[in-house]
Amino acid sequence: MLRHCLISTPLGLLGLGALLSLVGCNLDPEPQPQSGASTGSGGAGGAPFEAPTLRFFLDEDPEASLEEQALIPEEERVIGVQATPPDAYRVRFSIVPLDSAPPHDGSLDRTDAVTDPATGVAHVKLRAPSIVTQFTLQASIGTMTTAELPVHIQSRGWAEIQALPEYGGQREVTEWVANAYLNVRCPELGQVTELDRGLPVDAQYSTKSVFGIPPRLEVPVQPYMAITMRAGHYLFGCSNIDQPLVNELRTVTVSLANVPIQLNDVNLELDLGVQETTDEWLEHLQTAADDVLAAFVGDSENDLALVLGTMASLLDSESDRKGFEDAWAAEDWEMRALPSLAAVDDGFLLRNELASWLSAGATALSAQTAFVGTLRSPLVADGTAELELGKVAGVDAARAGFETRVPTSFSADPDDTVALGATLHWSPSALVSALAEAAATSDYPEASSLSEAFEALIDCDVLAEALTNDTRTPSVVGDCDVACAKDLCTDALGELERVAREASDDAQELQLSATGEARVDDEARAVSFTGSWRGTFPMGESSAVGGTVSGIEHQDDAE
Repeated sequence: MLRHCLISTPLGLLGLGALLSLVGCNLDPEPQPQSGASTGSGGAGGAPFEAPTLRFFLDEDPEASLEEQALIPEEERVIGVQATPPDAYRVRFSIVPLDSAPPHDGSLDRTDAVTDPATGVAHVKLRAPSIVTQFTLQASIGTMTTAELPVHIQSRGWAEIQALPEYGGQREVTEWVANAYLNVRCPELGQVTELDRGLPVDAQYSTKSVFGIPPRLEVPVQPYMAITMRAGHYLFGCSNIDQPLVNELRTVTVSLANVPIQLNDVNLELDLGVQETTDEWLEHLQTAADDVLAAFVGDSENDLALVLGTMASLLDSESDRKGFEDAWAAEDWEMRALPSLAAVDDGFLLRNELASWLSAGATALSAQTAFVGTLRSPLVADGTAELELGKVAGVDAARAGFETRVPTSFSADPDDTVALGATLHWSPSALVSALAEAAATSDYPEASSLSEAFEALIDCDVLAEALTNDTRTPSVVGDCDVACAKDLCTDALGELERVAREASDDAQELQLSATGEARVDDEARAVSFTGSWRGTFPMGESSAVGGTVSGIEHQDDAE
């Protein structure tokens, strides 16, 4: 070899002539692949050439490939490399620095080696640098094949890290939790660590804030790590850090963002108050009230005529109805029945009271809790929910003519603003009648309906006695005696209530949208929100109503 030629030549004679004499030495050429690995277009059998592959391994487990290597400063480690298919190849080794972490005084005992022809194996000894860092060990066979091994130099020292949260959102924080994940970076966290409700689980190196003081972590010095912070499971942030300084406090700022608000399995008690109205909205309610009153009165001249006419209409046969009406006219029942009225001198008592109740009921919609219901979303959030409408201005929503199960859109943005939209379907006459009923039962607490309130204005016992007190006509018609007449009077008042409720059959739509700022729990689930809503119905752009909206988590009675 060339080295042997130089050694055998006397140093004093090593001049130009001696150098020329080296030409005649037996120089050791670079080993070439055997015929089976010929670099030509084909070997002895004309087979196409296949470039070899390289893999790293440790002598302790030569069957397992080495994907990365961790060392402590100044540690020496023999690392093997194997070429497949095996042959005699010249493998060149080099240390490739990373931009942010030079290899410093790390070294190799050789820069090239020839693989064993039978096994394809060669070795290199790596001496770790004395400084914590990271780099890549590279092995290559010419330009044909290259393999790389990430190398991390880890210190036995410790570092102290203070995590400072950076958060400008609106969610309230009572405690911060900081974690250090060694030899991993933020984008890799979900791949190399378990998740707890969507966030990385707390690591071996974890701490919490005390009395609002930002948390500090004591961690072993590693080439790099990820520092995370969270508040419950509703705020999260992560920052990468390289080479923390030993025996020095290092401050790391972690920017935190809201964990997306969870809208699945939400169960909120919803209140919508009416504080904003337009003339069109009020006129709409008044029109419905006028329709109810007009249907109630019909073409009757006074309230006794209204009740008697309704009683006649409830009789089964045409002959009974005619007989009733003939007796009514012949015996002046309206005059005889005047004592049945609560105010004898007021023949319009029922209609006047109903008009008053209708007016009072319309104003009840301008209340803090005009619409009350429960908002429920599915177990898997899909942008929808269902509003179960319970009360309208304090009365049962179904009795007020509303469809009680309403499909609803339900969404939230990153700033915890929730939005919902729905279309309420309702009957105007049923609504104003139900509101009037609430006013009537307030005036007459013993009554539970409009018809029972009517009974407080006209005494069916007295009316039945007045119609049957003539010995010549002990019945109102046929065999309908005083008891039958009383029942007929009571049924007539119930029928008048039905006529009022069904005065109009035109269903209306109230298209509403609401937005509000949500409050979340530890799991980022929406547990309440407050905001505003606005509704419109198809009567022009100005036909609107609106007010405040609030929702709070529903508590089951069993709880």
